[in-house]
Amino acid sequence: MQRLQHFKLRLYAQQFFGDCMPIYPLYALMFSQRTGLGTADISLLFLCWVIFAMIAEIPTGIIADKFSRKVALVSSHVLQALAFAVWLAFPSFLGYACGFFIWAIGYAFSSGTFQAYLYEELKAHDDAASFNKVFARSQSIKLVGMVAAYSLAWYLGASNFTLLLSLSIITSLITAGVTMSFSYKSKRKHDTAQDGSQTGFLKNAYFELRGSKKALTYMIALGILTSIVGVMEEYTPLFYSELGFSNDLVPVLLATGLILSSLVGWFAHRLERMRFTTVALFVVIAGSVMFIGTFSELAGFIAILVFMRLIMLVQTLFGASLQHVIQDRQRATIGSMASFAGQTLSIILLGVSSLLFAATSNMFTYRTLAIIFIALGVGLVVMGRIQKLKTDIPAKDELVITSSARTLE
Repeated sequence: MQRLQHFKLRLYAQQFFGDCMPIYPLYALMFSQRTGLGTADISLLFLCWVIFAMIAEIPTGIIADKFSRKVALVSSHVLQALAFAVWLAFPSFLGYACGFFIWAIGYAFSSGTFQAYLYEELKAHDDAASFNKVFARSQSIKLVGMVAAYSLAWYLGASNFTLLLSLSIITSLITAGVTMSFSYKSKRKHDTAQDGSQTGFLKNAYFELRGSKKALTYMIALGILTSIVGVMEEYTPLFYSELGFSNDLVPVLLATGLILSSLVGWFAHRLERMRFTTVALFVVIAGSVMFIGTFSELAGFIAILVFMRLIMLVQTLFGASLQHVIQDRQRATIGSMASFAGQTLSIILLGVSSLLFAATSNMFTYRTLAIIFIALGVGLVVMGRIQKLKTDIPAKDELVITSSARTLE
């Protein structure tokens, strides 16, 4: 029990430092004000990041499953530090694009891998039933780290980009060091009857998803939510700026939202037994609130607060539920496939946004995105109705029986 508590503490520390990056709330503004890039150019940079991450998603997931998920997580943060160093040394469109390329590979190494590693370790400690709670709280603590970073960005000055980047490099390396201290209690069993090559992992994941409509539905839902969160995280600082808020106030506004997200995440596991359709309906409500919020400054601030909290809540619940319906051997690969689906949709959304930003007003673009989000939410509700899913978890004795059956297989 004490070893389990030590593991959780290290995990929470890693999540805190992993997103405690002072440059996070301001790099979009850095592109604009430090280098003079327009909104369309910034959208193109975001699009490049998504394309790079999409290409790297599945190969890095397979590498994590085949070799070491712990090493994949360490590599993720080292690459993030390198990306920020490139931005610091080469403040230009090409330099930012190169930094995004490196960061995208690092992101891909952790995408899907963190959840897989966490579930596997909890299962090895006979505590897989607590995954939803531990995962939700780890995401909550991650947001606390972001609040600390945003507060630091506000204190140091929203235009001191060199200092903010330097601190973010240091924090990335600290996170890599904490990750290296992780234990590896779980021992994955390799089925000699299955193909252990990279393509073999991908085929096994494909057949598992094809044989489980529940897993496939959660993967698609998670991909949709990943795209929505990814797009709006990039545009939120610009959205606040468009509403008329000053640069110094933007980190404060973002930190306020993250505090609320942290509170929501801490108690998210209490909603784990809600029906899939009910949770999916939150996406429709979030999109509607965002659309209404594009018509005034105060309404816009409140709308983004509500929108991002609801979307992140749904993402946490669906992400946790996916882990309970997939097998250990290709767990990171399937998580990466969900992220791949999300990145693919993000490319479409960012491409549409870039065209609209160039051809119409910024607010019209945000309203269009809100309508798209509503449509995606409706699609999730329809999927849930067809599959009649719940976001529940199996009882502890069911987890033991399932684990034993898979070992016998």
